[in-house]
Amino acid sequence: MNLSPHQARFERNAELVRKLVAKRGNCNIPLALVVDDEGDEVKIGRWVGYMKTQHKQNRLDAYRIATLEAIPGWSWEGRRSGPEPKQAERDSEIRSLRRQGITLEAIAYNYGLSKQRVAQLCDGIKP
Repeated sequence: MNLSPHQARFERNAELVRKLVAKRGNCNIPLALVVDDEGDEVKIGRWVGYMKTQHKQNRLDAYRIATLEAIPGWSWEGRRSGPEPKQAERDSEIRSLRRQGITLEAIAYNYGLSKQRVAQLCDGIKP
């Protein structure tokens, strides 16, 4: 079955969200979350936000709604601002590692983040 580029992207991103839920134990995807998908950086947090906006504006078809609602813990509600407690702790650990001279690449690999996201978290911190 040949999927359109838009449908293929939807399927890939929905699968990435499923994997994140399995790994994290919840479906709370921060807006700024970027994940690596076989060398391709995916702004999955923004995608989730976009899907929620499209739903709110009645622009999602029944298939996409059902696919997303089948993800454990999925909610159409928006997210509260600010990091989750575990994320705040992780971010503190990342900044500490950077101060110790650990490279952005090593930190990103260790935490499953993009190098860009680690650089954002460590903005202004010199090793």
